[in-house]
Amino acid sequence: MADDNKPIKYLRYAFGEIVLIMIGILLALQINNWNQNRIKFNESIIHLKSLKSDLEVDTIYFNQQKREAQKQVDNYRIFFKKSYETQNNIEEVTELIDLAYPLTNYLQVQNSTFLEMVNAGKLNDLANEELKSSIVALYRDYEIARVGNRDYNEYTASLMKGLKFNIWKFLPYNRESIFHEKYMFHDNDWKFLNDYSSPNFQQFENMVTQYHGKQIDAIEMFDELKIKASLLIKQINDELNSH
Repeated sequence: MADDNKPIKYLRYAFGEIVLIMIGILLALQINNWNQNRIKFNESIIHLKSLKSDLEVDTIYFNQQKREAQKQVDNYRIFFKKSYETQNNIEEVTELIDLAYPLTNYLQVQNSTFLEMVNAGKLNDLANEELKSSIVALYRDYEIARVGNRDYNEYTASLMKGLKFNIWKFLPYNRESIFHEKYMFHDNDWKFLNDYSSPNFQQFENMVTQYHGKQIDAIEMFDELKIKASLLIKQINDELNSH
């Protein structure tokens, strides 16, 4: 009878060994999954902190660019007033044209962290779907604003190229490097500024009007992007503080 029970004992022992091995494998898989999730979580925290830092730099940049654009808007408004005053000499003319100087606002944001997250597939590791959507939406808005701003820059630049008089010699960098003597300027270079009905004056006034409108749009753009970036910073802070 004892010998008859040996196969059953062996089967029970073997079954117990199999169960223990399976439990060990499941525990190992569970620990591995936990470790992987922990690694992803830690990486997400690092990326969120880096993204927050990028956005903080962006908000400072937006404020700076807004101030520059507002300064130029103020100059253009002074230009419109002075342009209807009589220009008596080259000094007054250069002062007037300096006020009309075109300011180019190229939108340059900090997007290295976002691109790294997208390219490495790390954006999908974020558990907070609302936060993930907000991040994608902001950088999509950044790109839309960048393209629109670039196109506006190209349009306003084309206006200067189409001028029928030589404004280039009056620009500060050309006066300093090339046209630095009074004899290089002639009455015909600027007398049209005193003829408000002349095609050259009207073309020049239209160009500066477009520059003014561009800076108004830039102020609105930087304001809007700063608000959106600040809201995302708050969302990131809330997410970081919840862990």
